[in-house]
Amino acid sequence: MSDDPSVQPASPSERMPSTRWRRVGGTILGVVVMGVLVVVLARQIQWEEVSWQRWLQSFGYDTVLVTGVILAVATALMLWIWGSMLAAVDPAGQSVSWRRHFGIYLSTALGKRLPGALWHVASRTVLYNRAGIRKRVVLAVSGMEVLFMTASGALLALLFLPSILPLLRDNRLLLLGLAALLVFSLISLHPRVLHRLSLGRELKRHTIPARLQFQWRVACGAIWLLGGALVAYIASQLAPVQPDVIPYLVASWIIAALIGTVTLILPAGFGIADLSLAYFLSFAIPAAEAAFVAVAVRLLAKLWDVLMPLLSGAIALFSGRDNPSG
Repeated sequence: MSDDPSVQPASPSERMPSTRWRRVGGTILGVVVMGVLVVVLARQIQWEEVSWQRWLQSFGYDTVLVTGVILAVATALMLWIWGSMLAAVDPAGQSVSWRRHFGIYLSTALGKRLPGALWHVASRTVLYNRAGIRKRVVLAVSGMEVLFMTASGALLALLFLPSILPLLRDNRLLLLGLAALLVFSLISLHPRVLHRLSLGRELKRHTIPARLQFQWRVACGAIWLLGGALVAYIASQLAPVQPDVIPYLVASWIIAALIGTVTLILPAGFGIADLSLAYFLSFAIPAAEAAFVAVAVRLLAKLWDVLMPLLSGAIALFSGRDNPSG
C-alpha cells in the first residue's frame, strides 16, 4: 500500500464493473444470439411449405392426453426431487407434508416461465419460510436442484453423442460450441461447485447419502427423457418420424434445455432455448416444422404451468383451506 496520502484506495464501485453495464452487456449478448438464430432459421424455412392450419389440425384429444401424462409424470418426479432434497438438507424440511410441498410447488410453477427464471425461487422462499424453513435453505436447495438437473442433462447428452455427430459433423463450429456447453455443464458434478453455487455452508451441516444422490440423478435423467419424448411425439404428429431420428430429437431437447439453463444469467436469455431447439431440430426435420414443434412445446409447457396453480387453488377450495401453500 502506498504511503502517499493523495492516493486514495479504490471504492468497491470502482473496483467492480458497474451492474448497469453488466446488464447492458448481457442484454446485448442475448439479443445478438437470438437475432442470429432467428436469421438462420428464417433462411432455412421453406415458406411455401408452412401449413399452420394443417399442423394444428393434426393435434387431437390423443395429443392432449399423451402430453398431459408426460408432463404429469415429469412434475411428480420434480416434486419428489425437490421435497427429498429439502428434507436431506434441513431437518425442518422433514416436517413439511407432501401435501404442502404439492401446494407450494404447483402454485409457484408458473414463475419458471417468466423472464429471469428466478421468480419461482423467490416465491418458494416466502412460502416455505411460513412453514419454518429458513430462506437460505430454500436458496441452497434451489441451487442443488439446478446443478443436479444440469449435470444429469450433460451426461445424457454424452450418451446421445452417437446420434448427434452424424448430423452435425459438417458444422465444426457448432460441434465446438456443443463441446464447450457439455464441459461447462459437467463442471456442476464437481463437489466444490455444488457447495459454492448452492450455498455450501448449509450442505456441509448434513451428509447426503450417495444412494440418495444417485436416485436424484436417475430421476433428473428421467425428466430429461420425458421432455425429449414429448418433443419427438409432437414432431411425429406433423409427419412420420423415422425410428433412427428419435434419439437425435431427444438429444436436441436436452441440448436446447441446457443452453436455456446456461443463458438464465442473461437478462435477454428468455427465448434462446426455444430458438435453439428449433435450430437443432432443423437438422433432422424441415425447418418450418422444427419451429412449429419448438413453439408447440413452449405453449404446452406454459399451459401446464398455468393449470398447476389453478389445480392448487382448486385443492385448497375443496379441502376447506384458504391456501394450500400457506
